[in-house]
Amino acid sequence: MSPGTSSMGIIIGSAVIAAILIVINYTLFSLYHGSSIEEWETVAVASALIIGGLAVSISKGFPKNFSEKDMALTVSFGVLLYVAQFVTGFVPSFVYYVPPISYVATDILIFLPEGIIFGALITMVHKPGSAFSMMVPFYILSIISYFNPIWTLFYFAWACAAELVIWLGKEELKLNEVISISLLFGVADAALVAIFSLFSFGAYELPAISAFTAISNGIFSAAGGGIGYFVAIKGKSVWKP
Repeated sequence: MSPGTSSMGIIIGSAVIAAILIVINYTLFSLYHGSSIEEWETVAVASALIIGGLAVSISKGFPKNFSEKDMALTVSFGVLLYVAQFVTGFVPSFVYYVPPISYVATDILIFLPEGIIFGALITMVHKPGSAFSMMVPFYILSIISYFNPIWTLFYFAWACAAELVIWLGKEELKLNEVISISLLFGVADAALVAIFSLFSFGAYELPAISAFTAISNGIFSAAGGGIGYFVAIKGKSVWKP
């Protein structure tokens, strides 16, 4: 696979999967009537992402291709991701509710740091299984903080959405590839959180607003991914996995 084909595959693949998740998000909110059918549809979407992402990663050598340093990095970044999101709980609540700062509070406080951490990780450990491995410690810490078994599907579907395109890259990722995958990572997070919140808590939003939020969150995650890329380039000179 040539570098050009690799880059184009990642960009197109990330955009297509992100678009599909946004459409699913919009459709399920549009069809929602409080019935169990939509709940099973959510489980089916999450399960398909997990099965597809793991199947691709394993077929490309995960976990055999992981060194001890790779695993140490992914675990560290998973803990860092949890800490970054945990800290937002101490931000005064008015930040999320008082315009105009409320319009971008979630983007800046959650999705931008998320993108930075994820972008840095996949730049330093560009291997199938890197997103999944990062999600394991993040999931364990999150499930301890808030125990709800059904959200297990959310966490790993979120990671496996990225796993579907990470393997398309050859050797080191380029800036545009990291930005594309980080965009997908942010959209997957936002779309899946919205869908699971709908069926767990009945947190309904207008379909257009829910879809727009996923797009906005993805854009900030992509911006963070770009920052994370440059952070990782510097980090590689210190620790080469």
